[in-house]
Amino acid sequence: MPDVQRIEPEDILPESSGKVELSPLQRVGVYGAVTVGCVGGAALVFLLGHWVWVAPHQPMIPVGADESTAKLLLANYNSLREAAQDDTLKLLDAFVTKLLLPIFTSFVGYIFGSQAAKET
Repeated sequence: MPDVQRIEPEDILPESSGKVELSPLQRVGVYGAVTVGCVGGAALVFLLGHWVWVAPHQPMIPVGADESTAKLLLANYNSLREAAQDDTLKLLDAFVTKLLLPIFTSFVGYIFGSQAAKET
């Protein structure tokens, strides 16, 4: 059996090639972006749970109900569903879109902007 040449991981990808050294202020930016991203993810999960909690159940239309009663039940269900959806979307817009997203983008913009300025 011929000798097989062993290739070490360092031969394929040198250890220093994939690492980027961040300044302490950039590390704070990364930690801030991760924190805001986690808070945003938790807020999205909370808002999804809120929407499921407040969304009305589908109406039970009795078997012998006439057409006007069925239409009234469905119209009431649709208005309740839209109200629950509007409430959840307003919370999403106020908290995630108008508060967390600008904070997150400022952290990420600082990280990439300072890294680009450092390279040039």
